[in-house]
Amino acid sequence: MTVRVGGGGCGAAGCGEMRRELLTKYEVTRVVGMRSLQLAEGSTPLIHVMDEGMRCDSMYVASLEMWERKLKAKVKRGDGSIVNVWEARFPNTLQIYLDTRDGGDRYGSSSPLSLTVSGLTT
Repeated sequence: MTVRVGGGGCGAAGCGEMRRELLTKYEVTRVVGMRSLQLAEGSTPLIHVMDEGMRCDSMYVASLEMWERKLKAKVKRGDGSIVNVWEARFPNTLQIYLDTRDGGDRYGSSSPLSLTVSGLTT
């Protein structure tokens, strides 16, 4: 269940529609940091990382667990609302961090970060 944050109006999404809450970059950092600490202290990862070097990086593994929606965590906000991490939308900072660490391309060909040289997207 996604808890709506904000006013009581229906908004653009409509009253009957469920919408995913956007976690702030601070909430993502807090959840990833806490999970990274658990992994560093010997907790079992919820995903399998093929690269041996990346498997030892608890921050990367925790971020990837969040990205793949394996973390069954909840964020309680200051206004009392609760957001399920596995149902929420993530800020671009999580995507950028993972792409930077593993050289991936989670944006696909429509990346706003891709460079255009002579009209060709690289």
